[in-house]
Amino acid sequence: MEQPERRARMHAEFQRRYGSAPTVWTRAPGRVDLMGSHTDYNLGRVMTMTIDRDTWLAARPRPDRRVTVQSLNAPGVSAFSLDHIDHDGATPWADYVRGTAWAM
Repeated sequence: MEQPERRARMHAEFQRRYGSAPTVWTRAPGRVDLMGSHTDYNLGRVMTMTIDRDTWLAARPRPDRRVTVQSLNAPGVSAFSLDHIDHDGATPWADYVRGTAWAM
């Protein structure tokens, strides 16, 4: 599926699930570590390159400090409060979002 089709699918699904359109869009390209994996944050040398995979995120602010995370590619729904962020064993893929929220 091409990028415009993926984004249109995400937009429609977001609107269906949450009742309105997302106001934030972001994309992170995938990468491959050819050598030096896990040395970049230790001042080591790394050889990486982007690949034709990526991750898209669509979001919209909420007034209640709650975060709800769903994926088009993985089962389950993960929800948490920004005031209490901990591990959720039911949706391990959502821990990346939880970790980012915790670090911020």
